[in-house]
Amino acid sequence: MAEAPNVLIVEPASEREGLESLLTGQGFGCVVARGLHTTLVQAAIRTPDLVVVDLSRPGSAGWDAWTQLKQFAHFSPDRFLLIGADGELPATATPEQVCEAVLERLTPSHPPEHPVADTEPEPEPEPEPETSSALTDLLIRLGVTSATTTVTVFGPDGSLGEVLVRNGKPFHAVTADGLSGPEALDAMRNWPAVRVAEGGAPREEAPVSLSPPEPEPAPAAEDKEAIHRLLAELEAVGVIHRVAP
Repeated sequence: MAEAPNVLIVEPASEREGLESLLTGQGFGCVVARGLHTTLVQAAIRTPDLVVVDLSRPGSAGWDAWTQLKQFAHFSPDRFLLIGADGELPATATPEQVCEAVLERLTPSHPPEHPVADTEPEPEPEPEPETSSALTDLLIRLGVTSATTTVTVFGPDGSLGEVLVRNGKPFHAVTADGLSGPEALDAMRNWPAVRVAEGGAPREEAPVSLSPPEPEPAPAAEDKEAIHRLLAELEAVGVIHRVAP
């Protein structure tokens, strides 16, 4: 039996509070996230099939969450359903209207009941080889935790690559067969059966072949506490495993 699609609802307005119950009644896995911190954690843990973002509330976390999540390749534009602003649904959309839009987005269309007669069925296309999302998922999690690390990527037939990350953003990618920059990162994302491993901090002399990393700011006391809580939450649900120094 196929697993039910997973929906993440970000900062729903008060008039759409019943949306979670409607979607759950339709068989979807559904979670409501409030605040940027909770939204990023839930997105990293659940990798939802659809993120419903309510942009109708001034000052809500919806805008920031949408801005952060759409930077990651794993969250392509078709993974978002936007309410308000220039989104697909108006700010006045009811829970029932949003539920209907989610159903249209996530429920596969049915074939016609009476196919055209006397036509030979077209041959089914060869299935494309599945590629692992391990690298994409890891980069999303590193982005959420603003980590600085070296990621080693092991591909098929001895393929080997490396992605350097600073403050949660990849700034250099290279493969053993000579690719570098965006070309190397795209190649590694498409390797089948990829395996990833985290290492130490990036080398000081490493070049910048992707977007330049942001300088590491000195965190304020409250920032350190927020980071500590975020890491503890991710560790509690098994996303990361910290070891004592």
